[in-house]
Amino acid sequence: MRSHHGCMLKEATIAYELKEYEVAIKQLKLIAIASADNQLMKWSLKEYLLKAGLCHLATNDLVSTRNALTRYKEMDASLRKRLKRVDSSNKLDGWKTKILLDVRNTIGEDVGLL
Repeated sequence: MRSHHGCMLKEATIAYELKEYEVAIKQLKLIAIASADNQLMKWSLKEYLLKAGLCHLATNDLVSTRNALTRYKEMDASLRKRLKRVDSSNKLDGWKTKILLDVRNTIGEDVGLL
């Protein structure tokens, strides 16, 4: 089961790199759902939901993003706090940094913020 999730996570990462956000979202959501029911993988749930949420933001579909975040909050009640809290002791990994730059660029283009 872990190797299956590893393959799905790799697929999500490759999809993100190719800006195929919908594919990445689908894979991350499937992993998160499976993780919610598995005691050993439950600790990673927040990470998968956060990455899926970032991919939603990168699509620039605010309605879909809002709906997804509502579902994700139901899956993990503490996700809301995690999204609001900035933990200075944890640096962003390369994956999150790249997608946040994509989000900034997408939002900046549409709203004229940059």
